[in-house]
Amino acid sequence: MFVHLILLLTFASVSIADTSEKRFLLIPDVFLEDWTSWSSCSASCGNTGERHRTRGCHTTFGTIHWTKCRIGGEQKEACVGICPQTTTATTVLLGTWNPWSPFSHCDKTCEGGIQIRHRTCVSGLCIGDSLESAACNVHQCPVQSTHAASTTQPVTTSATTGTQWASVTTTTKATTTHKKFFTIRSKE
Repeated sequence: MFVHLILLLTFASVSIADTSEKRFLLIPDVFLEDWTSWSSCSASCGNTGERHRTRGCHTTFGTIHWTKCRIGGEQKEACVGICPQTTTATTVLLGTWNPWSPFSHCDKTCEGGIQIRHRTCVSGLCIGDSLESAACNVHQCPVQSTHAASTTQPVTTSATTGTQWASVTTTTKATTTHKKFFTIRSKE
């Protein structure tokens, strides 16, 4: 892309000998080219140096070298020298897995247990897990009750009238304790 600068016609008064003579000086239009790419840094690896770029300058009368172009034909900036990169190629040999073992026995009989299976890597670097787990026996445990006292056996009392209370304690496998109260009446 060219940058087009229009310079105005300049009127100058020039004195030649004793006569005053007027002359017109024509300053040509100037066209600037796009900047070139930056040069490489003048410094070696890690050191501070300088780099530059230029752009051409054209007029209606022809091309002018960038050193003669008075409106920004060169730019400079500081830079740091680039260090060469060393690359070491590493070959990774992918391995293979042996088949999965059968799942182990479930660690619980009810209310959610875990069973595990494993596999081994035969050679190289294997991708994936060597252990796998799965839920098992996720059903609720059955409720089993034990009674501290039996409701089928008579409860003896020394009272002759009124109501006596006796308690029967029920314990489930889940260690919940329930107390039930019964009315005991004397026989008459």
